[in-house]
Amino acid sequence: MRSVAGALLAAGALVAGTAGTARAAVTLSVAVLPATAGTAQAPAPVALSVRASLTGDARGSLPPTLRRLSLGLPAGFSTTLADVPACARETLALRGPGACPAGARLGAGSASFVYVAGVVRVAASTEELTLVRGDGAPDSVLLYLRVTRPTPLTFVLPGRLTAAAIAVDLDEVADPPSGYAVVRSLALDVARGVVAGPCPAGAWTFRAHLQFTTGAAEDREAAAACDGTGAAPDVTAPGLRVASASAAVAAGARIAVRLSEAARVHVTLERRSAAGEWRRVRRTAVLRPPGAGVVRLRRGADGRRLAPGRYRVRVRAIDAGGLLSRKRSAYFRLR
Repeated sequence: MRSVAGALLAAGALVAGTAGTARAAVTLSVAVLPATAGTAQAPAPVALSVRASLTGDARGSLPPTLRRLSLGLPAGFSTTLADVPACARETLALRGPGACPAGARLGAGSASFVYVAGVVRVAASTEELTLVRGDGAPDSVLLYLRVTRPTPLTFVLPGRLTAAAIAVDLDEVADPPSGYAVVRSLALDVARGVVAGPCPAGAWTFRAHLQFTTGAAEDREAAAACDGTGAAPDVTAPGLRVASASAAVAAGARIAVRLSEAARVHVTLERRSAAGEWRRVRRTAVLRPPGAGVVRLRRGADGRRLAPGRYRVRVRAIDAGGLLSRKRSAYFRLR
């Protein structure tokens, strides 16, 4: 971790904030898509959208360092990992999620944190956060984090996805005294591997347990709305429309989409070469609710800003039942 600390502090900018306190102010929200439940005999595939933020319990202070996060799933939920291929931790660490077997990805998201080394604090956020099935125990998952600014870093965090909970260990980034990361926000969309049973009284209740390096712990609950006691089989593919695609050097690509239902939107960005060939420069997937929304691609796979040129964006959506939309394409020029 000393080399990590040195690189961040040499490249980063300082941020204000006092050392972590004994307690954290935590907010939590969870959404389940689609909100229509399954039954005890036939659980329905669902996607989970989890959002958490942490602040210190005093003005201007940082929260304590998070060591472990566990999100308890409601009764009637279970997992479907048996047919999901596993990705070796070494492969993920060295080559990234793109080197994992097809179908190993379970979800994606983002995180922001403050890296602390002594009295110096450096703000950072993930360029990529991907959840894949791990190659350890049957319920093993791995959380891949890639940071490009202020300096390139990658972390692979072990976790578990069981019928009882989703849990992730953050010891790799919570490792004082040479330097450690204080998590300030986390967004994780789990698009595969989870199924839901009946809906109790209009809402599912999720219970999060956060453990910190100080020895303190915090518990939070979040309710996710659900509808009905059983779901009819989903036989309708999601409707997808690409309303526009544009780009600017500083902001990157902006793709406006519209969905008929909640779905995971897969976006591939390609740049036309001097020889007239389309070459992929970036690929991402985001969980989107129904209606209009925007997908942004600020940088290429190498972490650099998009270069001027002609681009093609290819988009496809997949719903919680695994049904695919039609492929859509759009073109734009970055000057």
